[in-house]
Amino acid sequence: MLFAGLLAAALWAVQAFSDARWLHPMVWWLLLINTLLAVGIQLLVDYGVHYRRGSFQIFYLGGSVIRLFISALVAFAFIYMGTPALETFVLNFFAIYLIFVGFEIYAVLGNLRSDSQRGLN
Repeated sequence: MLFAGLLAAALWAVQAFSDARWLHPMVWWLLLINTLLAVGIQLLVDYGVHYRRGSFQIFYLGGSVIRLFISALVAFAFIYMGTPALETFVLNFFAIYLIFVGFEIYAVLGNLRSDSQRGLN
């Protein structure tokens, strides 16, 4: 959530203090949807780790696939509804999606590194 807040602050700063022609009007909806997806996937992975020991990989990869499919459905829904400035929308969509996925991968790798150093693997 902190990461989403920092990203929202950065988007607001770009929109407020510069020429925001590269920001689509739906960028805030994209940020909200990706934040909700991140929270949902985190809850799914936490459930898997807590109630089904040893199945972290299954829940993490399953969550990644769910995120991919829901994100694709959202993108196609926005495109189908006739979102204006389609190129800007697609660029914003992929930028936000990749930023969230990149942060998630970075966090998982950081946790795996600290767990392996403690001998938990």
